[in-house]
Amino acid sequence: MSFFTDYLPTRDASRQMVLMAAVLAAVFMAKLVALIVWGPGMQPDSGGYIAYAARLMNDRQWMTDAELESAMMPVTVFRVIGYPALIAVMQLLSAQFWDWFLILLQMTLSIITLGVCFVLAIRLGLGKGFAVFAVLASGLSLSFTLDQFILTDSLFASLFILVISTLALGALACRPLGLGEALALGVLLSLALLLREGAGILSVLFLLLLGCRIFLSPQGQRLKSCIGAVSVFVPLFLTSQIYQGWNENRTGDRFITTGGQTVYLQGLVDAARRDTLIFSGDTDMDLAARDILADYSFAEVLQILSRLYDEGYQAPALAAMSRGKYMQAWVERPSSMLRMTVGHMRESLAFMTFQPLAAIRDTGFWATGERPWPDYSGLKRNLSDGTGTIILFGFESLERVTGILLTLSFLLTPAVWLVRAFRRRDWNTLLSGPVLVPVALWLFYLGFMIAHAMVHLETRYMAPVLPFSIMIGLLGIQGIYIAVRQRIRGRNAS
Repeated sequence: MSFFTDYLPTRDASRQMVLMAAVLAAVFMAKLVALIVWGPGMQPDSGGYIAYAARLMNDRQWMTDAELESAMMPVTVFRVIGYPALIAVMQLLSAQFWDWFLILLQMTLSIITLGVCFVLAIRLGLGKGFAVFAVLASGLSLSFTLDQFILTDSLFASLFILVISTLALGALACRPLGLGEALALGVLLSLALLLREGAGILSVLFLLLLGCRIFLSPQGQRLKSCIGAVSVFVPLFLTSQIYQGWNENRTGDRFITTGGQTVYLQGLVDAARRDTLIFSGDTDMDLAARDILADYSFAEVLQILSRLYDEGYQAPALAAMSRGKYMQAWVERPSSMLRMTVGHMRESLAFMTFQPLAAIRDTGFWATGERPWPDYSGLKRNLSDGTGTIILFGFESLERVTGILLTLSFLLTPAVWLVRAFRRRDWNTLLSGPVLVPVALWLFYLGFMIAHAMVHLETRYMAPVLPFSIMIGLLGIQGIYIAVRQRIRGRNAS
């Protein structure tokens, strides 16, 4: 609790803690009801994690032998070990209810991160009502669905949100980054790496917040913050090196996972949809792609890899080949790769800042394969079905409008601040915490989105940064609300 009270305004901390607890309890109850109704959910990726966990439980051969010859994507190299190990621990606790325990853990950590987000919203300058809305929008939209499933998304998002929020709160409070805090944040990033290999690349974005933390530290303690900023990456670096060393001992190749064999190739196939010259070379991958590609689908990605595997290429070689071809495409066909990147940024990204009703529908659809009610397009087509359909369509339309307004506000507000400060040459405001930190969060979000869009982007991948887009969007809306209210009061007074 001291973490929360340290950053909340002293004069109103107790009331805000009570408000936060009430909101978090409401969100948790909503998540719990969904869990009771649908139970722990599974998706296609869930099977891979469960299979890996079974290997961890049933034998020890995986420790020294990756069995590269056994499959195109051997489970112990295609995925990182963290989530399967957690599943194995839960299965040791209860062979029957392990999935319930895991989902409850995901939900609990998600609720904790929402509490930290509430504190950050207050420190950024949002009023209580706006801060409550930020928490509700974050907890009842995308994370509502992800928390319910045996996937890495929920835990990965929670870890990233904790690190981002802690760095932002410290910067706003002008606190130096001590060694203990830095190493603790580094451990959280290491845990994120053990859930998803992408954490290693995405960790570069933390330089934005670490830079804020250093700059906003008291002058005499900036060196301390610099040392802390470097120390954040030490656990991550050591974890990465140990993991790569383990795989090198098992396979002879140094890597974390071979997941890149599908990820990079999927990006290439997406680019080739509009530019067939992407695969115009004479490598085995080019030849296989030209022979197979027709629909430019993920199924064809797997067919290409399967053919290469049959020709003698094993998982590490396939991953290296896909990555090398991807980098080559950026050098030789940059316009096509850029077009592919932009094409991955779909309109659904604009809606996800606020979609509690859609989240319930999607949770049901993911869990059962059937939607509790039609999606937005289906509702629109069937408005003549009756009052229920009209009401649902009305609420989902309101959600979409709200989501779009929040997203537009998020995209424009920091840009407006920067332009205004440069025009006025108001460097003190520009370099102050209330502006510098939101701008860093804004750039973090954009960088996070672009990094995924450059290969493959799904809406769920944005869960680690979604709460911050909501907060910044609300800052812009709150500013407009205050300005309008003051103008109305001024007119009434005159």
